[in-house]
Amino acid sequence: MVVSDTLVMDPLLRMILSKAGIENLLPHQKEIIEKLEENGRSLLISAPTSSGKTLPVIWLAGRYVKEGRRVIYAVPSVALVNEKVNELQELLDDLAIVKKVGEEDAWKEANIVCGTFDQLYLYFLKNIDALRNFSLMILDDFHVLYHKKRGFTIEKLVTLALMNNIRIVAMSATIEPLDGIAKWIGGDYLRYGKDARIVPLSYRVLELEKGEDVVDKIREDMKPCIIFCSTKQFAESRAQKLAEKLKSTSLSLFEKQIGKKEKRRLNVQEILGEFDRKGVEITEYEEELAECIAKGVAWHHSDVDRRIRELIEKWYNDGYIDFLFATTTLAYGFNSPTRTVIIADIMRWDPDAKRMEYIPVHEWLQMVGRAGRLGFSEGGVVYTCVRSKEQRNVVESRYHAERIEECESSIIEDDFFRKAILELIYAGMNTDEEIKKFFLNTYYYTRGKSKIRWISPDIEKEIESHVRALYELGFIYPTHAGYKLTDFGKITAEFLQKTYRWYELSELSRLREDIKSRDEIKSSSEAIVITLRHLKPLWLEPSEGEGKNKIDDYFKQKFGRLPEYYEYTAYIVLREWIRGRRIEDIEKDYGRWAIYVRSIAEDLSEALNLFKAIAELEKVKFPEDFDLAVEMVRYGLSSYEIPLIKVKGFGRVRIHNLYVKMREVPIIADRLKQNVDKTIIDTLV
Repeated sequence: MVVSDTLVMDPLLRMILSKAGIENLLPHQKEIIEKLEENGRSLLISAPTSSGKTLPVIWLAGRYVKEGRRVIYAVPSVALVNEKVNELQELLDDLAIVKKVGEEDAWKEANIVCGTFDQLYLYFLKNIDALRNFSLMILDDFHVLYHKKRGFTIEKLVTLALMNNIRIVAMSATIEPLDGIAKWIGGDYLRYGKDARIVPLSYRVLELEKGEDVVDKIREDMKPCIIFCSTKQFAESRAQKLAEKLKSTSLSLFEKQIGKKEKRRLNVQEILGEFDRKGVEITEYEEELAECIAKGVAWHHSDVDRRIRELIEKWYNDGYIDFLFATTTLAYGFNSPTRTVIIADIMRWDPDAKRMEYIPVHEWLQMVGRAGRLGFSEGGVVYTCVRSKEQRNVVESRYHAERIEECESSIIEDDFFRKAILELIYAGMNTDEEIKKFFLNTYYYTRGKSKIRWISPDIEKEIESHVRALYELGFIYPTHAGYKLTDFGKITAEFLQKTYRWYELSELSRLREDIKSRDEIKSSSEAIVITLRHLKPLWLEPSEGEGKNKIDDYFKQKFGRLPEYYEYTAYIVLREWIRGRRIEDIEKDYGRWAIYVRSIAEDLSEALNLFKAIAELEKVKFPEDFDLAVEMVRYGLSSYEIPLIKVKGFGRVRIHNLYVKMREVPIIADRLKQNVDKTIIDTLV
């Protein structure tokens, strides 16, 4: 394709190419720019990772800024927000003021505002007038639309943009159906295949014999390498297994050349020092991770402290980590110098189907796309592990052929539909017409109209049905001016905006009914048990073993029955966590599943605040020490120890160790016996 003379002479494009160190545009980049310039319509761009599709879109953002119009740039994660802000500032120079959501005056001053899908949706939901000040919305990694929960947020964000006539430019390496999604955003689409990838990839199959694991197949010439695992436990155990294998090696595999002569590596104390400087509490868990990192191996998943994840990503990019075992949290938008990607598990447990299922092709392609990144390496190799002839056939016929599944809307499920209505009413879009207008602009409606064998959604009837359900569940009520949230509905809407766990509205309604049925909550422990009974996302799923057996035996002796699933979590929280036991000791006693008690406890403390708000609303008495109990759950400390949490440098382990030492001092031990309701600080005074 021949680029127009006007485009060749465009000073903005020349500036961007110069700053990016690029002499000439590739053919598909030229075509993208021509399409973006052509008619001002929205555009969906499907091109492989490392194909350079972002550069033309940045040119468009610069064009809008030059014309005095404002731009929104949406990405999946906070880390990518920071990366994108730096990239835009570097390529557009002084032309644009680029800020991220949360920065001072971002909404007033910035020409380009960057944020995550969640940040942007929540802001515009509450400040719809601010959205009207923008003309273009760019969405990177648009394939997150496949994700049931995060895709729900993207769909709502794009819907708000469409309702306000904002142009959409969406980019993805793996999404279908292109024509259907382009129709939804009211625009066109461009599709590019493997040939558009600047950095080539090679697909291979890695056969595992009976008893073999992916760790047995890892070679030094694969580094730097990301190994994707189906579970957090696999990511951790495999990383530890590889690190153990490397212990006999005199020099770590991640050895990095600095300059021409000097070689060095991070040691355990350096790593723990960085953790400490970031404010991370050092437990045996962090020490085990540090031991692995010192051998050039690490694990990465959503339950690893965010600050540690950021350090791991940095150290991997800097060459201090060679083998990174991860879940799909690293599959979206992580740019790195990865040479090799290994997909260790092509099957995983589906809790809905209650069986092992093959991972989706679009997800496999996202993991694959981390290898051979533009600007980092000249090529990449992808190994997919198989454990049978059937799996080999599936890999070669489905994954290597890149047979991508079609994306569906999450709104098809009742709970998603109802939450969308609840949010609209919360934001003031509370009439039948406003709610209808929103859903007519959703992917759900467009998809339903175009899909063969699917009757087009009757939006008015569906809205009526779900509004009735929300009314019956106690979240809303009708007025002459539209629907309003009940006090319980408002409490719920605000709670759901703050949590990343997915609680169904029916669960929250049942929690309310349970609280409402009581005159008094007799103890904070009772409140914890009630909350866990109804909120399934907070349940620790125990695996078979000594730990589960220990809890089973306790319940048999105490209550003459086996515990319910939620009671395993209640037991761990009440008998172990808030008594200050170290996580590694809890793990030793109860198994690997118990190590996630920290993240469960943090979210449980937020749910207990919801419990309190509901109890106050329903005028149900609750214990005077309830707020203290919430802090005990959050921090995993006794009431006696909680005040020290405010002292800088005192984490959970240090505080509990201090408490244990103090009990050994006779005079303090006597005070403890005399003042059982007092704190460490009171006793010292």
